Amino acid sequence: ATTVVSGDTLRAREILRSTGGGSLSWMTTWPGNLYWFDDTGTGFVAYRVIGRVAVTTGGPVCPPDALRRSLVGFADFCVGNGWTPCLYSVSAEVRSVTDALGWSSVQVAQEAVLMLPDLAFTGKKFQDVRTALNRAQKAGVRAEWLSYADAPLVITDQIVAISEEWVAEKGMPEMKFTLGGLDELDDRDVRCLIAVDDDRTVHAVTSWMPVYRDGVAVGW
Repeated sequence: ATTVVSGDTLRAREILRSTGGGSLSWMTTWPGNLYWFDDTGTGFVAYRVIGRVAVTTGGPVCPPDALRRSLVGFADFCVGNGWTPCLYSVSAEVRSVTDALGWSSVQVAQEAVLMLPDLAFTGKKFQDVRTALNRAQKAGVRAEWLSYADAPLVITDQIVAISEEWVAEKGMPEMKFTLGGLDELDDRDVRCLIAVDDDRTVHAVTSWMPVYRDGVAVGW
């Protein structure tokens, strides 16, 4: 069955499509998030309350000139509910505002961005990648885009099996807060890329979240 999307999530998606957001902003629409919407209806913050802390999924999704107003508005909302706001996985622009407000911050990771037009698997450090590409080509394995929600059962059953095997090997549950799983893949706005051979055996699967600009998906 397709994942049911709440009214607040639909509202957040419409704002995200029109204002753009960042490369990770689609995570704000995942199941389990609550939403604070600004007074203008053009911005929101996705969050979850853990204990007395409101942990966000990224920074505000809003027009650039409304960033500070949205951050202050969300902070006031949290204080009014007796929560401590904690912004997780935010941009440098958000951090510059919170620094000015006197908030503390710590870098826990950094997003990697690949410039695809300039990407070339040359040199010794990419030898393993070239070997894998050559083996895949000889074995008839190719990349194929699809929508998980519309894919045939013979494909989705294999994707479920791959996911379950991956989870079993980790000895811990899926960390869905910012990594996602099958529920987040079951979304027609998300693109699914599989490695599949001529026998329709799925060897690997990745999911790709949309990035919008002016109401149009400009990348995944």
